[in-house]
Parts: sequence; structure tokens; C-alpha cells
Amino acid sequence: MKLPPLKAALLAALLAACSTSVQAGDWFLHEFGELRSYHGDWLNVCRDKGEGDCRAVQIALKPGDDTFFGESQVTVHVSPDGEFQIEVFQRNMSTPVEGIISFCFDEVCSGIGGPEGWRFGSKDATNVAETFVITDKDVAALTVERMIANNKLEVVHGPYGSEMRARFSLRGVTAALNAIEQHYKDR
Repeated sequence: MKLPPLKAALLAALLAACSTSVQAGDWFLHEFGELRSYHGDWLNVCRDKGEGDCRAVQIALKPGDDTFFGESQVTVHVSPDGEFQIEVFQRNMSTPVEGIISFCFDEVCSGIGGPEGWRFGSKDATNVAETFVITDKDVAALTVERMIANNKLEVVHGPYGSEMRARFSLRGVTAALNAIEQHYKDR
């Protein structure tokens, strides 16, 4: 169906007015000594007043949840040379995970490879419970590309039939990663 020119112009103007792009938030110094900024559903954190490594974080909270880590959390660690490591925390995640770990982007799922591409624990320590980190640089870079290109992320892990699922919004992830890249260039 072809719209008359005036209706087409009005529809285009309405769509432009309703579209929401996430702009980079202002950086501020947090009381923990970290440089931080908000971007949509993501928080950037740079250690040592902005002189240390930076990460983009999203924490999934349930209503009334008062824990620091929430129910689940995804973190994209960004090194100054542009390499990534991706860390996932989920409350009650058993380690070792039985079955496969999959990242689903807008309902399209793919496994992240065998244990050679990831390990249990955090980026800096192996004795962190309920957490795993993607350490393979290529797998992490591909995962970040998919995060930028999609709207939703669901991390699925555990034995078939009783998988655990952690859901995250990708709104703002591009702005967050761009802000970190620019911060590294500016310092």
C-alpha cells in the first residue's frame, strides 16, 4: 500500500519523533572512587577515578531486591586496546554448569563453545561463585557484535529441561561501549 505524500511525510515525522536513541550520559566520580556514566540500561564503571580498566554492566533486579548484584548481571570488560571479556553472574548458578551455555539474541540462540573459550569465576579470580567469564577473545568480540546488533540477550545454561535463564536488555550497550572507547582515547 502506497501512502499519499503528505501522509507518508507525517508518518516519517511521527516515527522520527518516537524513535529513541540512547545518548551517552555524563561521566561522574562515584563515592567508591570510580568514574561512572549511565547509558540506557547500562552503567559504565572505570576504576581508579577513570585511570583504570573500564566495564559496561547491567544488573537485573527483581522488585524489592536489595542485593548489590541483583538476580543476574552481565559485564563487558573492555581493555584499553579494545579487547573484551564477558562475565555473567546468576544467583543460584551451579558450578560446574551441566549442559551447554547459550547466548540468545532476540530469540536466536548459539552455544559459546566448550570450556576452552570460557571458565568459571570472574575476570580476575577463579573462586567466584555463580559466575563465568568468556575468555576467548574471538568469541567475546563476536558476542559483543551480536549485543550491538540486537535488542535482547538471554543467557541459558544448565541441564536440558531445567535450564536457568538470565534476561538482559541491550538498550544502551552501543552508547556505553562507545563512551568507554572515547574515554580511553581522551585520557
